[in-house]
Amino acid sequence: MEENPLLALKKGRKGPLIKLCGIMDGRGLAACGGADIAGFVVEYPESVPWNLTADAALALMHRDGSPATCAVVGGPRGHILSLAQRLRPDFVQLHHREGLQDIAAIARGLAPLGIGTIKALRIGADGRCDFACPDPIEAARLLSDTGICGLVVDAYTPNLAGGTGLRVNLSLYEAICRATPLPVLLAGGITPENAAAIQHAAHPFGMDILTGIE
Repeated sequence: MEENPLLALKKGRKGPLIKLCGIMDGRGLAACGGADIAGFVVEYPESVPWNLTADAALALMHRDGSPATCAVVGGPRGHILSLAQRLRPDFVQLHHREGLQDIAAIARGLAPLGIGTIKALRIGADGRCDFACPDPIEAARLLSDTGICGLVVDAYTPNLAGGTGLRVNLSLYEAICRATPLPVLLAGGITPENAAAIQHAAHPFGMDILTGIE
């Protein structure tokens, strides 16, 4: 069995993996020095400020010395697979309303390309997730059997698909971590000012940061 690519990336690192997301240009990419993963929102199906075309993302990815790359996507299964085949990132992060069958099919399709699939579990202020199964604990268990390599637990509001700046309840994050054997990254409202406190409180496998470093 091949090693989970997120676990492979974490090897030898004492602190959490750091993913900086919403990269839009060369200056933003250059600012990712020291990060483990650079995230690019590519042809996302909703209006978000960080959306890139496939051409623009391709021009930024795979530069010498750059971190591992992650394409943050959403939409129909075929479109996601086509994007991934063209961009060849290290990871694809499904950050929309993908169902279990599509998630499993995408993970199967990307594995032979050496691309890991990450699924965002977006949780609202009421503790319910924007997924077919609204219970985040049960959703994490179901997603564990789809062939993905990890989860991102993120805050969610219906008015904004991502980058809300809202915090996830850390007790809920820890419960999700206990419910799945998959690595779980934490997103939502993380900034340079509070990252150390969050790390001390929840010991996340990784932190996914967007608006906190804009």
